[in-house]
Amino acid sequence: APFIKEIIHPNTHYLPYLTSRCVNDVVLQVTRECNFRCRYCLYAGNGHVERTHEKINMPWSVAKQGIDFLFNHSVDSEKINLSFYGGEPLLNFELIKKSVEYIESIYWCKKLNYKMTINGSLVTDYILDFLVDKDFEIVISLDGNSTIQNKHRKFFETGNDTFRTVFENVEKIRCRYNEYFYRNISFLPVILDDESYEEVLSFFRMHNILEQQIIPLKANLNGIDYINTGIEYSKSFDIESDLDGKAEKTLENCYLNKNRIPASWHHNGQCIPGIRRLFIDINGYFYPCEKVIENNSLIIGDVNRGFDLQKIGTFLNVGKLTEKECKECWAIRFCEMCISSCLNIEKNELSKTQKNIECKKQKEKALSYFKRYIKNKLGGKIK
Repeated sequence: APFIKEIIHPNTHYLPYLTSRCVNDVVLQVTRECNFRCRYCLYAGNGHVERTHEKINMPWSVAKQGIDFLFNHSVDSEKINLSFYGGEPLLNFELIKKSVEYIESIYWCKKLNYKMTINGSLVTDYILDFLVDKDFEIVISLDGNSTIQNKHRKFFETGNDTFRTVFENVEKIRCRYNEYFYRNISFLPVILDDESYEEVLSFFRMHNILEQQIIPLKANLNGIDYINTGIEYSKSFDIESDLDGKAEKTLENCYLNKNRIPASWHHNGQCIPGIRRLFIDINGYFYPCEKVIENNSLIIGDVNRGFDLQKIGTFLNVGKLTEKECKECWAIRFCEMCISSCLNIEKNELSKTQKNIECKKQKEKALSYFKRYIKNKLGGKIK
């Protein structure tokens, strides 16, 4: 008989408290417009997702309601994160500026952190001075050298190359605010299957950009199938390569954890929807985070009605879709599965079939880890 008797997330019973007092991270979709059209972009109009880029901005009324919601539901949060998302968020810079000024007028005793990912083409001196003054953490989407960048990222209106414009702005930031550049600026190169991460890395090294400033993101040649980098991939993105230090340590900690799994348990991977990275779209709808597609089935509330606790509870306990299988699964300690992996887009619903597909991938990943881990420990003596 399986030692797990019930699949239930340990935070389920605390949801009323967590969602009413512990929200600490909100992402505002300030615009759906973008001045780039990147070949692998989720919203580039390839028909695989809910929406495309549109010339629509978030109204101030929605941004204010979102910030007020954060304020009213963050009593027990020590730090507050406010992030801005697009499209290209700097196309609606005035709303960003107004939002920052407003949140600083209502929060008095909490640390405020600001974050944003940009394409790097719109950084004027005026904008840069504001971002530095407010100590924004900025991620710039830059794929690498001119050949790689210009192959994938073009200006929408003209079809022209983007590398020169972006890299001139990168150099401007470093020249004017060198300390800020190395403390607060990161780079997100998207690596496709036919590209070498080492080649991309060499470009950044050549320009004295530190490796810890680089956050690589893998995408296949289909254009939208993003794979989050992390423990499951080494820096070379080769699943057969040796484990890097972070991945090996994570696996070792999981393996050496000999504490008995409780009778009531749930696999890892699903965050508590709404607490961290609450995504508010231009219309004020809530989603678990900005990385999930804007599908109606993933809405967990809105700025007018607040949270849908029943739906949040369902998402948190996504393991119940495959409860019997999860109870008996040998890899449950090593499973990292997000709600986004369980969505059937065509049927607009969470799907057991879809989740089983991801379950198979999780088992394959865990088994691959064990083989590689043991191989490393035995000095490569097994196949």
